[in-house]
Amino acid sequence: MNKKGFTLVELLVVITIIAILSVIGLTIFTKAQQATRDGKRKGDAEAIRVALEQYRSATGAYPCFATCGWAIASSLTALTSEYIAKIPDDPTAVTTCDSSTSPAPYLYASDGIVFTLYIKLENTNDASAQAVKGAPKHVNSSSSSDGYKTVTINSGAGSTCANEVYNYWVNSQQ
Repeated sequence: MNKKGFTLVELLVVITIIAILSVIGLTIFTKAQQATRDGKRKGDAEAIRVALEQYRSATGAYPCFATCGWAIASSLTALTSEYIAKIPDDPTAVTTCDSSTSPAPYLYASDGIVFTLYIKLENTNDASAQAVKGAPKHVNSSSSSDGYKTVTINSGAGSTCANEVYNYWVNSQQ
């Protein structure tokens, strides 16, 4: 008897091999996308830092909000007139703590003399991810189990967000 075609075992082996290769490829692609978004976040942080330094050189102080506390970086509209064309947004849309879908915020904190810009990297194993070792006095923080600081950004000024973990930052002392 001359058989033409494939046996069930042969088909299952081929399907299994294709599935394994697909999973490997998808994992590598996902990590590459994360690295690209984290690279954009780092570039955004540096662009905002440069704009803040230019602002301080021109005005003698960093921008302050209300009582010189924290703000979402997109609120830094004082920079957009001369120092930066647009305050960049995080490249990923996420569900925020108040259940709205919007880009994850870059957190800006300043007392007018120094500033820190906090960023959330997706890849916490990134070589440049840092444990936030001391939030400014106007930002409440506490240690979390993974060694990072949990920065509480609830200012009482309409934001209900709290306990956002930031693992990368730039500041005025760099």
